[in-house]
Amino acid sequence: MTEAGWTSGKCVESVWTSLGNGHGITQQCGRTGKVQHEGKWYCGIHSPEAKAKRKAKSDVHYQQYREKMDAKYAREDFDRRAGDALRAMNITDPQALTDSYQQGRVDGLREAKENLERLEYRDTRLQTDVEDFYAWIDDQLAQAAQDEKGVGE
Repeated sequence: MTEAGWTSGKCVESVWTSLGNGHGITQQCGRTGKVQHEGKWYCGIHSPEAKAKRKAKSDVHYQQYREKMDAKYAREDFDRRAGDALRAMNITDPQALTDSYQQGRVDGLREAKENLERLEYRDTRLQTDVEDFYAWIDDQLAQAAQDEKGVGE
């Protein structure tokens, strides 16, 4: 089949042209062919190389988008599951969980100090070790008090 004179050297790709009323027609691209591929002429937009290059760029963009959205959905899923776990433990405020941990730490240190006081009077050989441990507990209690008040933040 021979080409008509007016299509010679033109891009062979079919393009959609809107008629402006919700309808359109398909017709041959009107641009001049710049690249010949397998005996057919293509413009710089419709050449197989240009299409492949645009597709590769689009694929990279889509992959980045998918990774971003997967991370977002993973965070949302984690937040939902964490919220479900807290509600199952009857904890409505996550700050209460932090506060109860901090209070448990302080109570534990106070209990250790009381136990040391009882031990101190029973054995005088441990006097130096007990005094060192007292100093450590006092430091920990001071640090816990600062953490509760938010000092240093």
